[in-house]
Amino acid sequence: MDRKYIIMIIVALVVILLICGMVLFPSLKKKLEEKKDIEIRESWQQEEAHTSDIEVKNNGFIVYKNNGDEVNIEEHKDKPVFIIFWSSENDDSINLIRRANTLYDNYKDKINFFIISTDQEPNSDIEQELDLPIYYDFYQEAVRNMQISEIPAIVTIDKDNNILNAKGGLGSTDMLEANLELLVGEDDI
Repeated sequence: MDRKYIIMIIVALVVILLICGMVLFPSLKKKLEEKKDIEIRESWQQEEAHTSDIEVKNNGFIVYKNNGDEVNIEEHKDKPVFIIFWSSENDDSINLIRRANTLYDNYKDKINFFIISTDQEPNSDIEQELDLPIYYDFYQEAVRNMQISEIPAIVTIDKDNNILNAKGGLGSTDMLEANLELLVGEDDI
């Protein structure tokens, strides 16, 4: 065969591959998204050894800012709510809020974050380290009202005030992000 014909065949094949790629690209993107969802679910399954489902009640409560100002959770139902109960005396708690902090900027406009310390005194060292807003449950009102049995605890509440998920223990960053994505998805419905 002549060299021109070989080049024309190669060019034609490249054009055909490009056209096929454009037609198949949407399904390829969908497959990649499905793969990510599977990876997240697998991460949750691996995390089961470190977390457990807990029973909580969705009762209102008041928490406090570092300066003592009251914050009523009932006034923050305009968006879904993501709550972490933690203690500075618990290593899993510190690791959990650090993981949540890495995700905060991506979700802060769509979700109300309540990172609630069960400590009796504010911990300014940890507050300075985090972008997350830290609240304090000085009188254990939130722990009692929600019937939190384990620290750390993660609770997700949709925009209709329904508890979607409640876990005790140290969750992975993937698990936290999956919970946040679930809340964002609920908000878009």
